[in-house]
Amino acid sequence: MSWYYTPHPTVVPAEDFDASADANALRKAMKGFGTDEQAIIDILCARSNAQRQEIAEAFKRELGRDLIDDLKSELGGKFEDVILGLMLRPEAYLCKQLHKAMDGIGTNEKALIEIICPQTNDQIKAIVDCYEEMYDRPLAEHLCSETSGSFRRLLTMIIVGARDPQGTVDPDLAVEQAKQLYDAGEGKLGTDEEVFYKILAHGSFDQLEIVFEEYKSLSGRTIEQALKAELSGELYDALSAIVECVQMAPHFFAKRLHKAMDGVGTDDATLIRIIVSRSEIDLQNIKDEFEQMYNKTLVSAVRPKPTVFPAEVFNPSEDAAALRKAMKGFGTDEQAIINILCSRSNQQRQYISEAFQRDLGRDLLKDLKSELSGKFEDVIVGLMMPPVNYLCKQLYKAMDGIGTDEKALIEILCSQDNEQMHQIAHTYEEMYNRPLAEHVCSETSGSFRRLLTLIITGTRESNDMCNPELAVEQAKSLYNAGEGKWGTDESTFYKILAHASFAQLEIVFEEYKKLTGRTIEQALKAEISGDFYEALSAIVECVQMAPHFFAKKLFLAMDGIGTDDKTLIRIIISRAEIDLQNIKDEFEQMYNKTLLSMVKDETSGDYKRVLSALIGARRR
Repeated sequence: MSWYYTPHPTVVPAEDFDASADANALRKAMKGFGTDEQAIIDILCARSNAQRQEIAEAFKRELGRDLIDDLKSELGGKFEDVILGLMLRPEAYLCKQLHKAMDGIGTNEKALIEIICPQTNDQIKAIVDCYEEMYDRPLAEHLCSETSGSFRRLLTMIIVGARDPQGTVDPDLAVEQAKQLYDAGEGKLGTDEEVFYKILAHGSFDQLEIVFEEYKSLSGRTIEQALKAELSGELYDALSAIVECVQMAPHFFAKRLHKAMDGVGTDDATLIRIIVSRSEIDLQNIKDEFEQMYNKTLVSAVRPKPTVFPAEVFNPSEDAAALRKAMKGFGTDEQAIINILCSRSNQQRQYISEAFQRDLGRDLLKDLKSELSGKFEDVIVGLMMPPVNYLCKQLYKAMDGIGTDEKALIEILCSQDNEQMHQIAHTYEEMYNRPLAEHVCSETSGSFRRLLTLIITGTRESNDMCNPELAVEQAKSLYNAGEGKWGTDESTFYKILAHASFAQLEIVFEEYKKLTGRTIEQALKAEISGDFYEALSAIVECVQMAPHFFAKKLFLAMDGIGTDDKTLIRIIISRAEIDLQNIKDEFEQMYNKTLLSMVKDETSGDYKRVLSALIGARRR
């Protein structure tokens, strides 16, 4: 393969473009009560970066307002990050990402590598000039203060423009450079890192491609194999990135995107950065490469697939009146209730409830409770609760009264990231006037209690926290606490699995397998038992693939005599607007039958119809 490929973007300039019309449409989308996010998406994602700059100028000129300031005031979270990223000039966006990677405590070396190593000299020069203009500090100096050793020297060489211009090729020199690389690594005891970073930072991508071919002819091994055998840490990662970008940049970025999304938890910073920065360059090539590498589309990987979506044509007053009609008089039209509530998002159900109270002077939830019963009532009432409140109610039910449903605690708590856990803990105390951590402590014991308490109190690191070197140490710690000693040090297991981000744990589990030749699941099974084992196993499964975890829980809820209706209802309601389609797909792959068919076999009546509506809702 060659670094030469025809770049295909996914975002191209709009042909019929009117900056003033777009500016006014954006103002309308943000003016008054609420924000029309879809209108913002439709405009800004269908314009080139240059056109977005024109829109911002028209917004200021014609409306006297700053578009960036308005967007910041109206948007929030990761959606805001994407939209603001799209509004920055490309080099300014990359400069901002470089600054974020180095600002504050710690340095995000992976972001530095991803941004700096694929660049040609012209691109680097634009970034360097822009960085000093934005932050009044030379990029090279900032990098030098945040990195060290051969890694620092490599990045500095790239930044100061040491790389030869594209088109600079000398086949005879390539033979010599291949020999120098061999003599600096595989051909001697120890490694002369300087030779590696000098050649890979100086040579044009055209030249390096020939060097790598000559290296293979000389040594019989690829340059990737040589780097892996001779180098480690950030220098290895950076040189490997250069090699991948020389051979095929879309492959490099496709791999980065996959790592950002693999397992539960997403490295949103990397996901956003690559999609924003490559959308007008070669994102279509990256999409094609992603599908070829992982046998699934990038779009499907980026977007968890729910089965319940917001209704496109929605009138809460009409829905409220229709629900009243379904419950008024003799008998109840259960199918009408299913048809309405199972084809509306949770947010839309809240609007319907408000309209029911406003227009009819009645409490929808009370009316539903008075008209429905049994498991059908449980599902409908569950659908009417905000998602966080619903999970809090399920946690309370798992601990209230005699006995504790440890499986429910595990399923709900062990699959959450810190942000979700914080919302649950806050809402629980609001609903029950009792801290969730204290309630869990009163109902559990031992290492199981300590693990859940750590999760509830929000000790898990954010998903952008990844440290490969620490992962090696953590894998060793897990081994030394279990298979590597007599007895088991359970505290090491719950501390690492409760503290580390899901992205970090994925690397830890890979390193554990490299170290021991056994999977982390095998180690847990051999060393730990009871509820503590079940909880740690749940974390491992959610790290590796959450849909697999929930598919298995659903199967176990229906397998054998009788049905665990609580688990069945809880998972279907709580995941319907998140990833129930992914769970359905995984279920079918695992058990060679559809989730829908098994649910229909295990349930009956209105209960069967409501679950079938949630599971079998149309795909998008």
